[in-house]
Amino acid sequence: MGVRTMQVKVTVPSTWRGAAPGIVADWRARMMNRRDLLALHVARRQVRDRRATVAVPLALAASLMLGLWVLVPVLIACAWWWAPSASGWEWLEAVGRAVLTTEWGLVGAGALAAFPAARLGVLLVWIALPLALVGLRGR
Repeated sequence: MGVRTMQVKVTVPSTWRGAAPGIVADWRARMMNRRDLLALHVARRQVRDRRATVAVPLALAASLMLGLWVLVPVLIACAWWWAPSASGWEWLEAVGRAVLTTEWGLVGAGALAAFPAARLGVLLVWIALPLALVGLRGR
């Protein structure tokens, strides 16, 4: 039986002498730190308007009403991730919608608890409030 030998080529960082420029570039690309990888991943994220402006506010409102405080930062991060990044503050629209939805839901629940016999009146006022706000906005 014959003995086999093998040669291994080792690439070294640019601080070591004798490294070729192509090897140095390859080494730096492989050794990119985590911050650069995160910035690259954030730059390549896909915008999902419907998730950021409809789904996340509804989920955030539900978690606020139920007191699931652990989900709030996660859902805010989802709103930031999926929102368009034209100015960088579009995710705040989703948070604002969630706060308004939560308040509207809690006002309706409080009114039903305060006036259990007048369900129809509470329902009409509760529905008329956002319709009146939309009507005022349309002017």
